[in-house]
Amino acid sequence: MNNMKLLCGIYRAGTVAIVASFLGFAAPVVGSNALDSYGGFIDIKGEKTGFFHAEKIDGRWWLVTPEGNAFWGIGMAHPVTDYMEGAITFTYNGNQEAWLRGTIQRMRDLGYNCVWSGPYCPERMRKGFVNKELAERIFEEGEIPYGFPIPLIKHNVELKPGEKQPDVFSDEYTKIRQ
Repeated sequence: MNNMKLLCGIYRAGTVAIVASFLGFAAPVVGSNALDSYGGFIDIKGEKTGFFHAEKIDGRWWLVTPEGNAFWGIGMAHPVTDYMEGAITFTYNGNQEAWLRGTIQRMRDLGYNCVWSGPYCPERMRKGFVNKELAERIFEEGEIPYGFPIPLIKHNVELKPGEKQPDVFSDEYTKIRQ
């Protein structure tokens, strides 16, 4: 997967700084307006690796952009699922490409700078309505960073009636993993 650039404006940087400051996660960000091409704060430096990665900077954990700057992601999860079939059919006359491009633009208009669950949600694609390859291509062309989930346990929509998620902090779960 190629690194996807995110072109953010000063408005987004200000919004991110306010949210980060309010939550107490990133006090040094307040007043930061300059962003790198991925949306990272250029005044909070990490290691430049060419990939998004996690890094501890001045005692705090950050996501760091490929250019080596701290990144505060404001993202959506599951923006593309089979449940969108009605919207695509009736609003976009079945044109998934137009709908996907519109989805990315609406996310940007609302101030989101990434997608946490990837361009589609595997556990919400049971009907096979959404074209996965098209979704991946459009998100890559849209230059919006995204993480792709690695399912280690069942998603809530995959559970059978009465089945519960495991307690991942229990000794029993530790034994199951081994």
